[in-house]
Amino acid sequence: MYLAIILIYGLLALLIAVPLSSWAARFIVGIIEYLINFELSPFGLAPRVLVLETALALLVPLLAGLWPIVSGVRITVREALTDYGLAEGAGNGLMDRLLERVRGLPRPLLLSLRNTFRRKGRLTLTLVTLVLAGALFMAVISVRASMTRTVDELLQGLGYDVFVYLSRSYRTERVQDVALRTPGVAAAESWGGISAYRLRPDGSDGKVFTILAPPAETQMLRPQVVQGRWLLPEDKNAIVLNTFVLQDEPGVAVGDKVVLEIRGRETTWHVVGIVRPVLPDSTAYAGYDYLSRVTRDAGRASQLALVTERHDGPFQAQVARDLEDRFDLEGLSVIASVTASGQSQA
Repeated sequence: MYLAIILIYGLLALLIAVPLSSWAARFIVGIIEYLINFELSPFGLAPRVLVLETALALLVPLLAGLWPIVSGVRITVREALTDYGLAEGAGNGLMDRLLERVRGLPRPLLLSLRNTFRRKGRLTLTLVTLVLAGALFMAVISVRASMTRTVDELLQGLGYDVFVYLSRSYRTERVQDVALRTPGVAAAESWGGISAYRLRPDGSDGKVFTILAPPAETQMLRPQVVQGRWLLPEDKNAIVLNTFVLQDEPGVAVGDKVVLEIRGRETTWHVVGIVRPVLPDSTAYAGYDYLSRVTRDAGRASQLALVTERHDGPFQAQVARDLEDRFDLEGLSVIASVTASGQSQA
């Protein structure tokens, strides 16, 4: 009878756990797809995972309850009826003798203390469980608070509310005019952007990363500099790397010259600074004027940073949708648009 009850509880837990775990896994996969900008294979529940969940839900509780049940059914009916929960010799321990000498406490409190220390094994297990649960809870809360604070500090370097990725380069005057005519947009900056990879001294190729090129006097990007300096208006082939790029190129430091492959051309750049990431990917920053000459896109832009009249998440999302609709009507192809609040939540 007891084993059947345990089995029923296990089945009920399984019915709740399978859909919840599937939803959580799908949610995590969605976050990963967003972070790595890659479409993963269709989500599905693997049969071996379902078998493992079923085994955990049914077998583990049965095994955990088997010994107490067997121990309980081995005693006779008379022993079960006459047993009032106190083992022979209970109350003879050191703690029990110390509690017997306590005077001046109310009798209910004294009885509670004695009953607490009567089953020392049970007390130990209870305390260990509570301590571990409390420590785990505090650790999770601390990690979450630390992560939230770190993300907030990193995103302070973003001065824009909406960022638009265009499918190709368009004239800067045109894209800015369309953006500024969209309701809710207060300011707009046209940025350049391109993918590149390093040509290492040993002849191997580095991993691909993104180069963003804001205007020289931009107020919409101020990442936290950890080494060197930020870009200056008079810079030519200067480049600033975030720490994600350094994870792939650990030998690069401030003051080094690096050779990058950009649109099939080898170009030499001078590393002037290292910054903390404000975006969840490997990113470098260069001056718009110089990069546009390298990519032969002078006077054109493939990305747009905008400041909205209000800065709350719903308003940013609405402006992003209106921007995409307006750009589509004007014949400007948009790949995607992201909001600052959306990046913070992600």
